Amino acid sequence: MFVGPVFTRQAAVAPRRVWFFAARTIFVTGLFGLVLTSWQLLVGAQRVENLGDLAWFGAAVLQILAPLQLAVAMPFSALLVASAVALEKDRKTLDLLLLTNLSSAELVLGKLLAGMLTVVTIVLSALPLFLLVALLGGVSIGQIVRIEAVTLASVLAAGSLGSTIALWREKTFQAVAMTALVLVFWLVGWQLVGVGMIGDRLGGIPVDVWAVAMSPWQAIQAAAEPLYGSVAASIGLWSGPVGWYLLSAVVASVLLNLVAIARVRVWNPTRVGTFMLKINSCNDCLTSLSVSLS
Repeated sequence: MFVGPVFTRQAAVAPRRVWFFAARTIFVTGLFGLVLTSWQLLVGAQRVENLGDLAWFGAAVLQILAPLQLAVAMPFSALLVASAVALEKDRKTLDLLLLTNLSSAELVLGKLLAGMLTVVTIVLSALPLFLLVALLGGVSIGQIVRIEAVTLASVLAAGSLGSTIALWREKTFQAVAMTALVLVFWLVGWQLVGVGMIGDRLGGIPVDVWAVAMSPWQAIQAAAEPLYGSVAASIGLWSGPVGWYLLSAVVASVLLNLVAIARVRVWNPTRVGTFMLKINSCNDCLTSLSVSLS
């Protein structure tokens, strides 16, 4: 595959593990339980007399499920990828990977997608539940598409962040702690910008637009809002602040991965050198032994 054997092996091994299936089951079951709980809290014993009541509930529960899915998927993506890369360093297997014929791109992208595999499958497994909510009314397919797009873009950006930091730092605690800290600063910083802490406008653009275009939390809430117009306009992936967020998340992911690809062998030079010295020493020993035996 285009990302190399690292991801290919993970894609082949992951379905053999129980957790790969249990995680999806637990997540979707939890979301469905939240839908039932919301029905009891918002509707309860009230009589549903028309389709408008069901549509109101569908729109209300979507506003709960979308941010919750993001709140689970985004930090798990960053921390799982960061811990997977840090574990390679702890086991000294990253040095062995660097000594193989793998290119830097295959190594970085392979570890990134391998770490994100479980999170991506969890997000996609929740899609049928969102479509089930859409059957109640009050929710369009365009809203669901935008929610899934924002969630997956945030997962990619968070995973790229965790991968880059883990390849940079030596210790597992440093990688995980710095990844979590950057995520918090990212979310809180743009939240403060959105409430107008630095003023009403930034570069001539309203700060609430900036917040949606740069913050996953603001973007997921905007994506869950209905858009009116034609079917194409209602999807609206690349229009408005939500489209700007998708673009900014993809650009940030590409830049982070380019930095990781360019610097992965610079950040880990001493271990590679040590292994090369050991290999050369072993080769010299074998050569001397063969000469003495001859």
